[in-house]
Amino acid sequence: MKVNIVDATRRAVTEGKKLVRPWGERRIVIQPTDSSDCCLIWLEGRQQGPAKRWNPMARDLLAEDWEVME
Repeated sequence: MKVNIVDATRRAVTEGKKLVRPWGERRIVIQPTDSSDCCLIWLEGRQQGPAKRWNPMARDLLAEDWEVME
């Protein structure tokens, strides 16, 4: 189910899951945290570790196509 970032984050934190959103032909994966790392971000299927402190653009925050990764 695709939702806004607030609803997706609320569910992901409650259930210990991650957020995903389309990004080109792939999906970005976001792990919200309350640590000094803030939100971790990486491309789904990529072997490189996550980047720290995701800086979303306005279009990311306004998007209605966020999902919780099952």
